[in-house]
Amino acid sequence: MKKLFFIFFSFSLFLALPLSAQNYLKAGSAAAEAGLSKSAPKAPNVKTNLNNALRKITQTLRLPKTPAAGHTAATAKVFRQKHTAKPLVSEKLLASKIRAQQQAPSFIAPDEHIFLATSDLDPSIRYSGTVFALDYNGKREIYGVVATHIVPSDDMDLIGVGRQFTAVVYHKGKPVQIPAQIVASSPVSMLDISLVKFPADKEALLKPFTLGQAQDGETLRSLGFAQGRFAYVPNRKVIHNSHFSIRTTMPLARNRRSGLCGSALLNEKNELVGIHTGSTFNPSEDFSFATPANYLHDLVAAYHNKGISKIAFYVDENISIRLNSDEYVTSIMLLDESERPLAEEYVSFRFSHSKVSTMLRQYPQSEYLKLTTKSIQWTPDGRTLLVSRDWLDETPSKTYFYDLKENKLVRISEE
Repeated sequence: MKKLFFIFFSFSLFLALPLSAQNYLKAGSAAAEAGLSKSAPKAPNVKTNLNNALRKITQTLRLPKTPAAGHTAATAKVFRQKHTAKPLVSEKLLASKIRAQQQAPSFIAPDEHIFLATSDLDPSIRYSGTVFALDYNGKREIYGVVATHIVPSDDMDLIGVGRQFTAVVYHKGKPVQIPAQIVASSPVSMLDISLVKFPADKEALLKPFTLGQAQDGETLRSLGFAQGRFAYVPNRKVIHNSHFSIRTTMPLARNRRSGLCGSALLNEKNELVGIHTGSTFNPSEDFSFATPANYLHDLVAAYHNKGISKIAFYVDENISIRLNSDEYVTSIMLLDESERPLAEEYVSFRFSHSKVSTMLRQYPQSEYLKLTTKSIQWTPDGRTLLVSRDWLDETPSKTYFYDLKENKLVRISEE
């Protein structure tokens, strides 16, 4: 009965409108339907959206008033020509505006794109994590990523990564706990990112980002958690973009950044271009840095190949040595033509590319670059990934000799 009344009322309204308004309403309806038919599948009710669009269209009409009594037929004709309703925008432009509104990227709230990581050993330790997807051997796979350094350390004085933790995602507005496991890792001093795997039956709860690349000078934004709460950081302008790091401005107060490492660094296309891994606390300059997202391909390859995956590690902007993803540099040395040391730099927490560049400028006569590395090790119980910096550590090391004049790796030795 309601439907019959609605049809009758609509038909009556249609007859009551001037002919020009009827024609415009028809055109507007067709344009709206065309726009909605090509819109993103996010619209919950096409009929409701169409009615709303038509309501906006009818609001743009300016219906003519009736000419005063006594006007001649000629003056009435001139009146109608002057005041007949005309569309404020063309039909094509209207349809394009509707499509643009339907397809505009929405703000990504705290949901299944990111997760709050919580330590199973100490629930008070919480940090950011990001969900992403990529193709491996033709198959789409879903993973998470966190910053290596922020995960709880081993009880001993060693940097470690707890292998098990709980990821909290906001699925349909409600927190859902998902067990998670770290399956591959690059040490703190290197890429400082660790790969996370979720149970297969929980992947449907996640919405992964696709990967992209940062561009010089563009403005990025990040999504994550700081101090256990959702944190959205806009206006992160790229200061320096290199193979091994993305440096950006950091418009967030220093006392509010705790736990932000591991958060997603996104471009305007909502692509994951980097993983936030830290920021400076120098009073003279304040910036942050992130690991480029393309390295996630290497960690996924390591996961599928028992931890073995070669990455192009850039010692300097122009010097690249392929290391395994689980290796970390313990020292770097410059040698003369007789392989006698000219300068040496020990790596404690994070590899400093700027220090290496300074060494190369100070010793232009250097013939060789000697890079010494070790590999991260799992504890016997398999729960913790360890990186030892103790000089008494007898973990096997590897040495790379790079010819600076020939720009090539000449030999590798193991101890």
